[in-house]
Amino acid sequence: NWEQVPGSNMFSTTRDGFCNTPHRDHDTSPYNIGMFFAGPVINGTFSSRLDRVSHELHGGEFWWAEHGIVVGHAPANSSAEVIWRDDKDYHGTLSCWLSEG
Repeated sequence: NWEQVPGSNMFSTTRDGFCNTPHRDHDTSPYNIGMFFAGPVINGTFSSRLDRVSHELHGGEFWWAEHGIVVGHAPANSSAEVIWRDDKDYHGTLSCWLSEG
């Protein structure tokens, strides 16, 4: 039930080898919430159909660099919620790619 899930403070996409260099945030809130899921882009628009997750997707994990902790993809048909401390947690996302099948 998406109505029961707290909203994250941003929406971004990761594709084509993108990675987010580890950093600390400097937002107003002392905590940030991220929701991670994989889904298709159809005709240039993100589709929320999580049942169409590509099993060829690799990487894109959320990473707490100082602690060596990585949160991988959510299982198919679901999402993973991640909370980090704004200016205290050094974090980023790892590179992602699609395997050629």
